Amino acid sequence: MKSIPLFIFLTLIVSCSPTRKYESLAQKWERDMLRFDSLNASHTYPGNAILFAGSSSIRLWDNIEEDMAPYPVIRRGYGGACYADLAYYIERIVYPHNFAALVIFAGNDIWGRETDRSSGEVARLLEHIVKRVNAKFDETPIFVIEVTHVPARAHLIHEIDAQNKALEKMCEQFDHVHWVPTKQIYLTRENKVNIDLFRKDNVHQNEEGYALWTEQIKRKIKEVLY
Repeated sequence: MKSIPLFIFLTLIVSCSPTRKYESLAQKWERDMLRFDSLNASHTYPGNAILFAGSSSIRLWDNIEEDMAPYPVIRRGYGGACYADLAYYIERIVYPHNFAALVIFAGNDIWGRETDRSSGEVARLLEHIVKRVNAKFDETPIFVIEVTHVPARAHLIHEIDAQNKALEKMCEQFDHVHWVPTKQIYLTRENKVNIDLFRKDNVHQNEEGYALWTEQIKRKIKEVLY
């Protein structure tokens, strides 16, 4: 049997990638990826840093270095990241670094539109992310933050809950992947989203929200790393 030429083999690999169908969606974030490339070229990060990857809640976390101290941080948040484009770019975001742990947050796969992804699809995307990270970093700890219930999407609480349950179940398949629950910190005693924890856009959290978020994330990291 003749062997398959290398370039054909690589073409087949790319064409069979489960993220290929998200390519056009992901392209709008190419400018952000170029910004990350530039940061990687101009900055040196310690090998014991914690890499944060995901959407605007990571990008807008201006006090992340102070909040996460004494853990050094690599921040790679961009726009309205969802699991689809994060899965597409995961190697480009993660592979240039050495790190003690990876923290993932993506909260934009549900908007109440026909294009929303099912909870099963999002869970499969997370599984792809974990496996691609594992391919280079073996079983380095990965922390997956629960999708936040924000005031602007309060009417989608059941859909978001279903997505979170699917993501949490996926995490349970791997000993080194850890779920970070956050839902309760954003709810009032009446079990409604606390608007006082968010900015005027009713999507992004304010300093008080970040303080609660930080507490939950650091607690889980401490349980695993130290």
